[in-house]
Amino acid sequence: MDPTSAPATIDKPDENSSIATTAPSLEDHPSHLAKNMGWVVGAIVIRASSPAQILLIKRAAEEKAFANTWEHPGGSIDTTDASVYTAVERELDEETGLKMVRVVAQIPDMIWGQHKQNKQLNYVVEVIDDSEIKLDPQEHSEWMWALPEDLEKLDMTDDKRRVIWNAFSFASEHPRHADARESNHLEEH
Repeated sequence: MDPTSAPATIDKPDENSSIATTAPSLEDHPSHLAKNMGWVVGAIVIRASSPAQILLIKRAAEEKAFANTWEHPGGSIDTTDASVYTAVERELDEETGLKMVRVVAQIPDMIWGQHKQNKQLNYVVEVIDDSEIKLDPQEHSEWMWALPEDLEKLDMTDDKRRVIWNAFSFASEHPRHADARESNHLEEH
């Protein structure tokens, strides 16, 4: 797949995909989320370069689900999280050691699961400094700054690949928002 076949917009997902178009707000407390599904957040870190690069991490071989596959940082929203925003912030820090400055945008969500559906809320985020990535070896074994042409070579689910294509689409349409160091109007949350 080449970048021209990636989704054209971030507003609407591919109608044949398993991603949804609505999501809770960043301020929502976990207790306000629908109880009939599992809630997960994804933090997409984009390096503004030409072309853009996206941080991907490889799940450890010992992981029960999707062992040795590539993904963007993320994880479950905990009932102890003050909001969806703090869940994004916490998961990014736990999985990479990176400190989030703000959420720049939301890209289409991902829904999966057979017995109980899970919904992953995906956000493009800005970080303070992306040079010190520290993985938890119990969860992830490697990290990389991926280019669009890397996506077809990496072992990842089709749904994750679709999310990353959406992120590359966002980066190409909004290059000044792709990296905190390139943005002139950072907002503290």
